[in-house]
Amino acid sequence: MAHQIHLNENEIACALQCDLSEDGLDLDDDSLMDPDFEPDFEESIDESLEAEFDIDALVDTLNDDDRNSNFEVEVGPALSSSDIPGTSDPPVKRRKPEKLTLRWKKKNLELNAQQLAFTGNESLSSDILDLDTPIQFLLFLFPPELIKRISEETNLYVVQKDPNSTFRVSETEMRQFIGVVYMMSLIQLPRVTNHWSSVLEIESGKENVVRPDEPDLGASSNVVVRLSRMIPRHQNYRLYFDNYFTSLHLLEYLAKEGILGLGTIRRNRIPDCKLSSEKEIMKKDRGYSEEYIADVNGVDVSTVVWKDNKLVTLASTFAGLNPISEVRRYDKKNSRYINIPRPNVVSEYNRHMGGVDLVDSIMGIYKIKLRSKRWQMRLFYHFLDLTMANAWLFYKRVCKYKNIPNKTIMASADFRLEIAETLCKMGVKTGLTIRRSIEGQILAKKHKGPAQHVPPQAVRQDQVGHWPQWAEKKIRCKFPKCAGFTHTVCDKCGVALCYTKNKNCFRNFHLL
Repeated sequence: MAHQIHLNENEIACALQCDLSEDGLDLDDDSLMDPDFEPDFEESIDESLEAEFDIDALVDTLNDDDRNSNFEVEVGPALSSSDIPGTSDPPVKRRKPEKLTLRWKKKNLELNAQQLAFTGNESLSSDILDLDTPIQFLLFLFPPELIKRISEETNLYVVQKDPNSTFRVSETEMRQFIGVVYMMSLIQLPRVTNHWSSVLEIESGKENVVRPDEPDLGASSNVVVRLSRMIPRHQNYRLYFDNYFTSLHLLEYLAKEGILGLGTIRRNRIPDCKLSSEKEIMKKDRGYSEEYIADVNGVDVSTVVWKDNKLVTLASTFAGLNPISEVRRYDKKNSRYINIPRPNVVSEYNRHMGGVDLVDSIMGIYKIKLRSKRWQMRLFYHFLDLTMANAWLFYKRVCKYKNIPNKTIMASADFRLEIAETLCKMGVKTGLTIRRSIEGQILAKKHKGPAQHVPPQAVRQDQVGHWPQWAEKKIRCKFPKCAGFTHTVCDKCGVALCYTKNKNCFRNFHLL
């Protein structure tokens, strides 16, 4: 019978701060210490060098590498509320997988090009191509429904702690809080309280929710099952994971759903394992590898062990030992570089797990540095960083798809700053039709004459708090194709706009 282990907050906090690799390797994220892997970080990024780190070049390098592959994952919409833990159907009797008894054969797993060909749609859907501004990309991944849910759960938590409390958090205030948190990652002030006056607490929901039509593969593998719900079936999408999640039952389930799987795996999760023992393999030369294949309820699963600095064990339903390539390694004993053989499954794993390393790098440059004793808040800040990093990569991909010149694509810091400003200032969403042509003209005029800040489009059109103020000196109007000077300045936007009997640039600026 399985036993549940309940951890207290201190134990969870200790686990979150642990930097050890789950695979027992010297580097995290299962990088396998491969110098051919891109990006190749020879040194960790020092915070003092953040401004000099060219993350744009790194993203372009990885994007070029992805275009050489035969498949591409289409980004789907964010999860609906039914997929959020705590909002699912009532629990039902779980379908446990049967215990495996396998016969491993020493042979190579080799699939032809037709079996590996991606059959899904590589083009971006119309709802994705309609995304234009940074805030739209963020809200595509972090939908308003989720912000509403967070504010509701926050209010529920307040009532649970103190039924007599009158403190409540609205959706607008929660949006502003997230904006302030993003702003803090870019602008450092002496004290946290300089940014806002109160701290909000977010509680986590239920976990390990299993649907009636899904097998119960255990807490770790069930995470992959849940996250793969949005992946179209039987189109040869490829899914990569590390040894915390990998199990033979998971690979079997994904294969029967038409999804190819690959991941590092722990030996105690391989029933009747025929791979040589660690002591035997450590006596072999560096670069030694071996492969065994077994039929797991009708699915061929390959297990490969490879000796690098340490042993690495991987399991896959589409990649095996062959074709073997060579990789350059430094031999400390002889103080020189040598070439050693590397299995194909290791190359595949390194190449595509690079997306995780890339996101981690982007998150590290402008990371939210708020401290909290509550592990829920640290997770919340981590997910905000993760959403921002993915939104920016998503934005760059759409821009390249639309052939937008690189010089007009926003850098990561500018992208984050505009979203933070929009979240802080955006009020009621307008129902007016957006004319995108006017946005380009406003930005073009923004760079002419004296520098004057122009707010993001979502803030400009939110119809909240835009009051005209009188300026002592005349300032050139910032509305496109207007060469006039005016004393009128928008109190919220800080932009000079004509407001006369014959000309109302103030109104047009906030509507068009």
